[in-house]
Amino acid sequence: MLVFGPSRRDADGPMTDARTNVALDAVLVPRPGVAFGTYEDFFLTYCAVTLTLDDLLQRKPLVARCLVRYPMGRLIVVVDTRNGATLPDAVARREAKREFEARRDNIRSLAYVLIGDGVMTTLARTTLRAMYFIRRDVGDLPMSFFGSVAEAAQWSLGFGSGVGRAQLVEAVELLIRAAEP
Repeated sequence: MLVFGPSRRDADGPMTDARTNVALDAVLVPRPGVAFGTYEDFFLTYCAVTLTLDDLLQRKPLVARCLVRYPMGRLIVVVDTRNGATLPDAVARREAKREFEARRDNIRSLAYVLIGDGVMTTLARTTLRAMYFIRRDVGDLPMSFFGSVAEAAQWSLGFGSGVGRAQLVEAVELLIRAAEP
């Protein structure tokens, strides 16, 4: 597990991009293929493998720390289906739902990015969009599903921020690099 701020480097290199001067505020990598991070008022999640209950439990201190600084934040969740990431098992889904419900009032927007090639990923995004519009069990929380980080960043920035689109995309790319084995 790695947790660090923008001035600290892990063994594999910095979490700051010298070209853009973007630095993640904090990063947690519970295992290869999974990373959680914060950038300004964004809480970022990346998974190239299926999330487990243990992953979700390990992120709790990072969420709590983020909420102290930004009581109202935005979420971007990136799932990379090219490596076989699927829905978590029932126990992990229940924990994710419980956490979401406990923090719902702290969330300004939620963007899901499903990265993958082919018809199955496109169908998954379409199905999720349809389920969201039919059920609306998240109340009036703005939520949407995207095929790229750039699209999700553009949409998320519509809910207020001093962050630029390029910087937000770079922050997500830094998180993805942190999750690599």
